[in-house]
Amino acid sequence: MSKLPGYEIEVVHEGANIVGESPMWHPIERVLYWVDTRRPALHRLNRDRTVRTWPMPTNIGSYVFRRGGGLVAGLKHGFCTVDQATGAVERILDPEPDLPENRLNDGRCDRRGRYSRLLRDAVPDTRRIDCATAAPGGKTLGRGGP
Repeated sequence: MSKLPGYEIEVVHEGANIVGESPMWHPIERVLYWVDTRRPALHRLNRDRTVRTWPMPTNIGSYVFRRGGGLVAGLKHGFCTVDQATGAVERILDPEPDLPENRLNDGRCDRRGRYSRLLRDAVPDTRRIDCATAAPGGKTLGRGGP
C-alpha cells in the first residue's frame, strides 16, 4: 500500500491488460468495471476481488450502464448491448457503416440516456474526430465534428 498525504492507495487487482481504461464504479452493484481496448474485453472486479471477464468481438472503447440493468458498449463497429448472463453481444447500430476501418473511441452517457461516442479515423494523418450519439431505443440522434 502506498501513501500520499491524506490518501491511501492500494492495488486491488494486478491485471494483464494491454490497454486497460475507462474504469467506472457501479453504485448499485458496488463493483468496478473497466475495458481492455487492445485485448478486447469488459472486466468487472467483484467485491470478493475476483474478476469476471466478457470477451468482446472487436475493440471496445467505452460502455454505459442501462437503467433497467445490463450494458451498452461502444465497439469498433458501433453501439451494442452486452448480455452479462450469457456474454452475447448484439449490435444496435453502426454510425459509420460506410467506413469499416474507423472505430468508436471514448464515450459517455448523459442524464437523458443519450450515449455519445467519439469516432476516430483509421488513418491517423487525417485527424478527423466526429461524435455519434445514440438514444434509448437504438436511434441515431446525430453525427458531427469540428
